[in-house]
Amino acid sequence: MSRGYYRRLAKTNITKNGRIYLPYIITGIICVMMMYLIKSLSINPGFEQMIGEEGVTMCMMYACWVARIFVVIFILYTNSFLVKRRKKELGVFHILGMEKKHISLVLLLETLYISAITIGVGLALGIAMDKLMFMVILRMLGVEIPLGFFISSDAIVVTILLFAAIYVITWILNVFQIHAAKPVELLRGSDVGEKEPKTKFFMALLGVISLAAGYYLAVTTENPMSSMNVFFIAVLLVILGTYCLFTAGSIAFLKILKRNKRYYYKTNHFVSVSGMLYRMKQNAVGLASICILSTMVLVTISFTSSMMIGFEDILRQFHPKELEVYASGISDDVASNMIDEVKQRQQSLGLQVTDEVDYQFLSYCVMETEDGFKTDYMDEDMEAIEKLKNLVILSEEDYNRIEDANLSLKNQEALVIGVPKTYEKSEITLFDDTFSVKKGDHIGLQNNRVMSNAVDSYFVVVKDREILQRIYEKQLEAYGEAASDLTYYYGFDTNSSPDEEIAFQQEITVNPLVAETGIPYMAESREADRVELKSLYGGVFFIGIFLGSLFLMATVLIIYYKQISEGYDDKRRFTIMQQVGMTEKEVSKTIRSQVLTVFFMPLIVAGIHLIFAFPLLEKMLNMFSLTDKVLYGKCLVGCYIVFALIYVGIYHLTAKTYHSIIKK
Repeated sequence: MSRGYYRRLAKTNITKNGRIYLPYIITGIICVMMMYLIKSLSINPGFEQMIGEEGVTMCMMYACWVARIFVVIFILYTNSFLVKRRKKELGVFHILGMEKKHISLVLLLETLYISAITIGVGLALGIAMDKLMFMVILRMLGVEIPLGFFISSDAIVVTILLFAAIYVITWILNVFQIHAAKPVELLRGSDVGEKEPKTKFFMALLGVISLAAGYYLAVTTENPMSSMNVFFIAVLLVILGTYCLFTAGSIAFLKILKRNKRYYYKTNHFVSVSGMLYRMKQNAVGLASICILSTMVLVTISFTSSMMIGFEDILRQFHPKELEVYASGISDDVASNMIDEVKQRQQSLGLQVTDEVDYQFLSYCVMETEDGFKTDYMDEDMEAIEKLKNLVILSEEDYNRIEDANLSLKNQEALVIGVPKTYEKSEITLFDDTFSVKKGDHIGLQNNRVMSNAVDSYFVVVKDREILQRIYEKQLEAYGEAASDLTYYYGFDTNSSPDEEIAFQQEITVNPLVAETGIPYMAESREADRVELKSLYGGVFFIGIFLGSLFLMATVLIIYYKQISEGYDDKRRFTIMQQVGMTEKEVSKTIRSQVLTVFFMPLIVAGIHLIFAFPLLEKMLNMFSLTDKVLYGKCLVGCYIVFALIYVGIYHLTAKTYHSIIKK
C-alpha cells in the first residue's frame, strides 16, 4: 500500500473517532499553552526590574519543573484512555490483513498530526493568553508592573522539544501495547477488565516514607533563607508519596470496604466498590493528579492573595513613619545638624509634620550558638546558617522616649525582645559584655534597614549610649570592612498628600544637601516605596493568579477525563446489570455511591498537605515581610472553602456527563 493511503487512513481515524480524540487534543493544547506560559513567565525580562527578582525567578523555575512533571503524567494518563478505546478498531485492522508494523505506521502518522495540532494551536493560544492575562492583572492591580508582553523564542523551543519527546514516548508505549497483544485481545479492546490488583506493600511503604520526609522538611525548616530549596524538595517528595499512596493505599481502602460485609453486601456498594477495585490502578493516577493539582491551586492562590491583602501591614513594617531619614557613621552633633537641616526643608516645602521620632541604633548579623553568638560564621554550612540572627541594639533613653516607657536598666542589664521568636536565655553576651536579660514582648522600632533582613531579629536595649558605643567598637574589630555603622534614624508622619511626601523625599535625594552640609544621609518615603513594593507584590500576585488559573483548569480537565473514562468503562456493565433486573434508580444510586466513595478523597488529602505545608509557607512569606500568621491562616482556610465549593460544582457537572454516557 502507498504511504498516501496510510496518511488518509490516519486522518480518517482521527475524524471518525472525534468523540474520544477531541478531549485528548484539547488536553494537549491546554498543556502546551500552560507550559509555554509558565516558561515564558519564568524568563520574562521584567523580573530584572522587580524588587526581590531572584526569589521570584526561583519560584518560577521550580514551577516550571513541577509543571513538566505534571504534563508528562497527565498526557500519558489521557493517552492510556485513548488507546484503550481504540484497541477494538485496531484489532479489526489486523484481522482484515494489516500487519502490526503498518498499524504502528498509522499510529505514528496519527501522533504526528495530533502533535502538530496541539503544539501549534497551544503555542498560538499561549502567546495570546500571555498578553491577555497581563492586561487583566494590570487592570486588577491598577499599577504598572514590569511583566510586560513579549514572545519568548526560548519558551517556544523548550515547549516544542518537551512535547515532541512526550508524544514520541506515547507512540512507543502504544506500539508496544499493540505488538504485545494478541489479535483476540485487541478485538475485545476496552471490554477487557483489569485483574484485581494486589496490595503493593513496597509502594505503600515508599509513599509513607516520601510523605513523612516531605512533611518533616516542611515542619522543621526554621530559616526562610533556605526555605525555597527545601520547598522544592518537599514538593517532589509529597508528589511521589501522593502517587504511591493513592495507587497502593486506595486499593487497601477498597479491600477494607470489601471485607466489611455490612457495607459491601448492599446493591449500590457492592457494584461500586467491586467496579472501582478492578480499575483502581488507572483510578489512582487520576485521583493523585487531582490531589496534586488541587494542592497547587490552593497554595498559589492563598500565598499570593495573603500578600496582597496584607500589603498595607507589610508597608508599615518597612516604613513605620511616612517619611524617614537615615545617616550612618556620624557623631551626635552631626546627627543633630542633620535633623535641623531636614526640619528646615520641611518648613520650606510647607510640609505638615504630625509625629516625630529619632533614635540611634546598631544592626549586625551573628550566629546564635548554645554559648552565645558567633561573628565568624561566613564559612559555615547551610544548616548552621539557619541559626543566623540580626541584632538591633539601642539605648534605654531612646527606647523610653519612643515607646513612652519608663524602663530603668543597670549597667549589666538588657531588655531583649525577639521578633518574631522570644529570646529564651536569662543572659545575653555581646563580645566581652554579659547582660542579665529582661524580656519584653513588643517594640515599634522596626524600620526598612531592619525589616530588609530575611532572618529573625533580637532587639537589645542597653543602659546608655556609652555601652552602645563600646559594642559598636567591638563589632568593628570583629567584622573589619564588613562592619555595620551606627545609624541615626529620624522619621515623621504628615498630613500632606502622597505627592507632597514623594516631592519631599525627592528634594532630599536630588538636592545637593549632602554636599552643602557634609552629612551623608538618605531619605525614604512610604508613598514612594508603595509604588515599588506594589510592583513586586503585584508581580507575585500576577504569578499566583496565573498559575492558580492554569492548575484549576487542569484540575477540571482531569476530573472530566476521569469521569468520561469511568463512564465508558461502566456503560456495558451497567447495561448488563439493568438486563438482570437492576432498576434505573438503583443504577443512579450506584453511580453516586461509586463516585462519592473516592471522588472527594483528593480534596481531603489536599487539605492534609496544606496543614503540614503551613509552617514552611509561613516562613516563605516572611521573606516578603508578611509575618501575620493569622492572616495567612484565614486566606488558606478561605481559599480551601471556595475551592471545595468549586470542586462540588465540578462533581455535579461531571457526574451528569458520566450518567449520560451510562444511559446511552
